[in-house]
Amino acid sequence: TNSSDTIERIVIHTALMALTDPATLGGKELARLRFYTERFGHLAQLKAKAPRPGDRAMGLFLLSSSSQGPKRFKAEHRLRSSETVLDCRPLLAQVQKHLSGLRQGTPPPKLGLPLEAKEPAYGFMLARCIEQWSEPRTRRDGRNKLQPRADLVAGFDSVRHFLATAAFQRRRSDSLEGVGKGLSVSSEWAIVDQSPSGFGLRHLSGNAGSITVGELVAMRPAESSSVYICVARRARSISTTELELGLETLCQQGVPASMNKTMPKGQQIAVPVLLMPKVAKLNGGPGLIAPIGDVKPGMFMVIPHKGKMVRLEAVSTVERLLSCELVQLKKETPE
Repeated sequence: TNSSDTIERIVIHTALMALTDPATLGGKELARLRFYTERFGHLAQLKAKAPRPGDRAMGLFLLSSSSQGPKRFKAEHRLRSSETVLDCRPLLAQVQKHLSGLRQGTPPPKLGLPLEAKEPAYGFMLARCIEQWSEPRTRRDGRNKLQPRADLVAGFDSVRHFLATAAFQRRRSDSLEGVGKGLSVSSEWAIVDQSPSGFGLRHLSGNAGSITVGELVAMRPAESSSVYICVARRARSISTTELELGLETLCQQGVPASMNKTMPKGQQIAVPVLLMPKVAKLNGGPGLIAPIGDVKPGMFMVIPHKGKMVRLEAVSTVERLLSCELVQLKKETPE
């Protein structure tokens, strides 16, 4: 490998990492992203000439000596001698193939990926790369009064209690109230970014200390009765007084329920769960959130649905969160 090729790869790797906003990632996420970028980042290309006018600007970035980092390339821009275009389109095509393969159940080694790629968090990382290597993130106006607001609670017990009590009541004032004795109080956040896969939030007021990366959260937009069941995936301190949070949406609605668990001596106990009829990362199928280890494969519940009784059986644990775990369900209509 000659020195110019090595320098080019370093520039590409550095630009790709900058586009993913690495300060918002945890240690494990960052290591996973670095590994992927080092293995497949060579598919991105540096070009000294501007793309053809008819080319789509998505996936094209302008690199210069400026300290501002990669910027979206505009078709009308005339390249200076000190500027280069980073073309991410070949890399994006590969990332999309990897994500599609994982969603179809292809074993990761057949895709050239590590075994850990079977974890849901890996697919979430790839989807995030597609979004951020297609177009750089832009900030909205920083004036919070112009941004929609939302209340958040964190942790399985607090989320379940929130859904069972005040979650579906529209907020009637700007005051924040606890969701129950011994449970986390809600905190208020500004919604600064929204996509089909989740939300970007900025903390405004209330207790944010209980919200940790990898924790279950419930988010209710102000003046709305809708509640989103999410997982906190990223947290970033912008300053000593500003905190941003990235959420992955699991389901737009959750229902507090319980499943019967048979103990070794034959007695049955009710296990509190959170039933989610349609979970995005389960291809729109049903799932539930339960305390870690409490719901085993084969356990089931029977619920009424459209005039029929439907049996929902636990299949497997998809992901373990801090206070609970996501369990995939299969739906059957008893004869």
